[in-house]
Amino acid sequence: RERDPGSVIRTETFGGYSETVDLAPMSSYRGVGGAEACDWSGRFNRLTHSIKTIDSNVPFQKRIEINEDLMRLASDFLLSAELYGRTIISEVFLPDDQKTIRPANDAGGVAGGEKYIVRDIYFKFGLDCKGLYCGDENAAKAAGHELKGTMAYHNCFLKNFHVPLMAVLDYRGFRLTAMSRLPLRKGSLIYGSEDAGRTVHNDSPPFEDLMRRAAKKLNLAEHVVAHQPIVAAFDVEGHEVAGQYYLLDLARTFPPELPLKEDRTTWPRNAFLYRLLRPELVRRSPVPLSSDASTIQQKTDPNNKALNRDVRTMKYLLRTQVIPAFAKKLVNDIARVIEGAERERANSLALQSLSKFRSASSIFRNSQGGEGGDPGASANSIFLSNFPIKQYLHAEGINLRHIGELVAAVRAQVPAETPGCPQTIALLHIEMFARTLRQLINAAFRDHMRRLAVPLEEPYRMLLVHYLNKVFGSSALADQFWHVDIKMELVKKYTKSGFPPEVLHENFDLRRLMSHEYPGGRTTGHRLLFARLKKLIGFSFDSITERATALRETFFSQAAPFDDIDLRTIGARVKHMGIVNHARGYIYKMRSSQYKEFEPSKAMIMLSKALQNFEEVLESDPTNFVTLRNCGQVRQQLECIKAEQRNPNYKYLNPAIPSVSVAGEYYKRAVEASPKDTHSLYQYAQFLVKCKQDDMGEPLFIRSLEADPCHIAALVDFGLLLERKGYCVLAQYVLECVPEEKLPDIYRIA
Repeated sequence: RERDPGSVIRTETFGGYSETVDLAPMSSYRGVGGAEACDWSGRFNRLTHSIKTIDSNVPFQKRIEINEDLMRLASDFLLSAELYGRTIISEVFLPDDQKTIRPANDAGGVAGGEKYIVRDIYFKFGLDCKGLYCGDENAAKAAGHELKGTMAYHNCFLKNFHVPLMAVLDYRGFRLTAMSRLPLRKGSLIYGSEDAGRTVHNDSPPFEDLMRRAAKKLNLAEHVVAHQPIVAAFDVEGHEVAGQYYLLDLARTFPPELPLKEDRTTWPRNAFLYRLLRPELVRRSPVPLSSDASTIQQKTDPNNKALNRDVRTMKYLLRTQVIPAFAKKLVNDIARVIEGAERERANSLALQSLSKFRSASSIFRNSQGGEGGDPGASANSIFLSNFPIKQYLHAEGINLRHIGELVAAVRAQVPAETPGCPQTIALLHIEMFARTLRQLINAAFRDHMRRLAVPLEEPYRMLLVHYLNKVFGSSALADQFWHVDIKMELVKKYTKSGFPPEVLHENFDLRRLMSHEYPGGRTTGHRLLFARLKKLIGFSFDSITERATALRETFFSQAAPFDDIDLRTIGARVKHMGIVNHARGYIYKMRSSQYKEFEPSKAMIMLSKALQNFEEVLESDPTNFVTLRNCGQVRQQLECIKAEQRNPNYKYLNPAIPSVSVAGEYYKRAVEASPKDTHSLYQYAQFLVKCKQDDMGEPLFIRSLEADPCHIAALVDFGLLLERKGYCVLAQYVLECVPEEKLPDIYRIA
């Protein structure tokens, strides 16, 4: 196709194949400038409305155009949020008259300190300025919960139901929330409370209906606050402006985790603000759960005790059933990946990690290997650092703060000599250490900024390098850290840490818990911890240092392995709604169809890029049914191309092939996440028929058509399936429901 003369061009390399990608023709930006360019919410609402109106019959090119526009909007928003956010954080302790961006004193809110508004983006700090959260770390968690709640309501896909574009920025120990300003005005509040629950609104029956539909999808219970029945936390605000509905303040979307009897002596104050249940666990509850469980505001509800009991029951099930069962599953999956055994039964997450492991190992083997490196140890380190432990836990509904309980469950449930058990325990310990170190380093950054109060760079570089040498060096300072200093923070952060009593004694070196054997040798675990900490904080060193940390175990035997002159950047980490990655993945997926027939190798590259983007979305949102469905489609299309290359006359896929079974696993998870989504049901049915499993596909076709009787592709494929099975009369009846111009050629009436 002809390239737009004003295109933004990018050259990408994937698997040794380079291509020039035109993802952003400038002509699409015509008409978007000046004030409209910063109308983030208006543009986002229009595009999400277009996305929500897409059905199975929308033309191919129209789908691509909508996703391209959404991708560019979200990319521009994230770029602006990071640019301004870094400036706000760097100058947080300057006097207001010296700041580049000055606080908006009339922005409202009581938590988090000063608020800022720049180019229609609203910024607020995740700080515990009022003592509500028992520390800045918990206030930062609450900011993360707001992003999670925003994503949850956005993924309900309800028309005329809008949330702001949102991102969370972590930089120099501070967390800053950035969201697009909504067009609210005085008197627009129609749902929830803006005065801590003293007055609760439920003034619009149409909006209440939308909230109930969303609550049903999220499995949230109705409860009463201030004599008003609501199905969300009382401080969630719903507004109506010009016939459109807006939702904000979503930090407490999901129910709090309530303490069991054995927890009450150590349970922190106001934990309902920041210790919430995972959405995946809430969906698994047999009954809806209240977001306001255990709060003073819900005490007026006649069913208060029952509502609290239901939420506490999920905590009990998490501890007594979910975590113990998952402990065994995790050990088995890690053992399968390490040994390469029974790969056909490994689930999609384990195989995803295995593919990364293979790729990284081949890169290592092809690199210059003689610099004191240990190929086996390096490959093992790369594998474990890529193992998606966070996604694994979240997909099961387990919060990362329960890693200590998971370690204890592994020790109790799995014999130590079981294959995969030592590696699992080491991996979980490394995750605990990395998150504790991030907390300590972030606190040090904040204290340093308070003392300096000026936006400098070098002091923070020196601070980070000093801390890294204290953690990874071989010195008396490092010994003191691992024998004494970190243990206090670990016990505080992971109250049920699973550590045997002797481990907490000052004579025990915690570094021993990272060390483990692997097929072909033993590793100290330093490289895995460094790789994980680097990802959590967002720093990078020059290429020589990066290579040394990846390939040489002896690098960490130095007293001070790191030098501030080698530190390249201390970057900002940005968490977002996944819109950019999903839209980019969708574009790659759709464009791959243009090359399947004539350039199958290029189609496979584009599908691989699509899968990469979709899987990045799942890292933060593992139950996003749209993304799961797309992952299944991409995997299926990749296998179809491979099958056609092996045999041009192929008809069916072999479900015994591991990568084919992975596609089925994605479809299955999509249907479980949204049992009435017609597209997921249809795609799963079509996949099963492609795998010659007609009897399993038939009921899914029926469920898809029950959800959308006008789903043309489902009608056609279901009709063809019925005809193949010999139900010709029924097949004719189904196909007669399809418009003549949409029928396959063999069925068209002359």
